[in-house]
Amino acid sequence: MKYTRTEIDEAIRSIESIKAKCEKALQKLKKDTSQWTLTVRRIKAFEIALKALNTKINIAILVSGGGTNMMSVIEAVERGELNVRIALVVASNHTAGAIAKAKAKKIQTEVCALSDYSSREERDQAILAYLKKHNVQLVVLAGYLGIVTDCLLSGYKDKIINIHPSLLPKHGGAGMHGLTVHESVIRAGDKITGATVHYVGEEIDGGDIILQRSLPVLDSDTPETLAKRVLEKVEHGLLVDAIDKVLREEREIKE
Repeated sequence: MKYTRTEIDEAIRSIESIKAKCEKALQKLKKDTSQWTLTVRRIKAFEIALKALNTKINIAILVSGGGTNMMSVIEAVERGELNVRIALVVASNHTAGAIAKAKAKKIQTEVCALSDYSSREERDQAILAYLKKHNVQLVVLAGYLGIVTDCLLSGYKDKIINIHPSLLPKHGGAGMHGLTVHESVIRAGDKITGATVHYVGEEIDGGDIILQRSLPVLDSDTPETLAKRVLEKVEHGLLVDAIDKVLREEREIKE
């Protein structure tokens, strides 16, 4: 997430304010040692809060294709825009281009192809085991075409998010992925489209919306050109911002 000049200036003012308060408290301590115990407690509380702020949580990214959305998250982490550790990438098939990209970044990868299991439930049990093994705290579906079953949903309740290439609830649901979504947008005559990041629940594309971002549909658009613009101009940045939003809100709840 990129910060504005105003946000940076506000952060600097907050730091300067804390510094001034600390210096003032130090002067009081020099005059009245009876306040030492209380001050030490406050310092410890501040250290705990600061540690929580700086602790990186482990996330896993589930993919099915080339991994361009995955790469947008990896690059955001490398730039310091997301305070997370990508602990695991899981692909739903052996030919997903995302696997090689993740390995090139030294990220642990696993493949859980449905063809290797007797059912979706058995496949998700395997994924769940990998997630637990790597102490994953948030699961990001980035172009993942697998249907998430109850065992994974219950194992990571309200901890799985997905990006969808339309402004949900429009053009979502079973079978709505890839070019099918953009064909539907054009066929409907929509003038605005975009992408949505939402929590994953039992209903396909029906979970609570976290963030949405839009762009206009051009008269000259084909499903292919529209898909490319939505991916590059909306999805990549939206997914990073949505992850950041989820982490910030969770931190605020804990505090």
